[in-house]
Amino acid sequence: MHDSRNDVRPYVSLDEDDPDLYDEIRDAFQQLPGDAQAESSRGTYYAADTYSPFDGDGWNFSYALHFTCKYLGPKGWVEEPWEPDMARLRANA
Repeated sequence: MHDSRNDVRPYVSLDEDDPDLYDEIRDAFQQLPGDAQAESSRGTYYAADTYSPFDGDGWNFSYALHFTCKYLGPKGWVEEPWEPDMARLRANA
């Protein structure tokens, strides 16, 4: 388990104009148990279903995908929430 999403290596790390971006995003969504559910359009998507790695142990986990855009600004690296174009994602399916 990780305390922060910044402790985990990004699953997708591509430029916005990379032609493979939406294929990679689709693959990331497919890793979530169940279907992805957006939370208030801030670039965070939660798995619809929980995951239990060991039956009967009482532990259930939920996964989230956080989409951000990072860029180098005048005061250093900046991270902002980023929303994938879901219509484009569905069109490329």
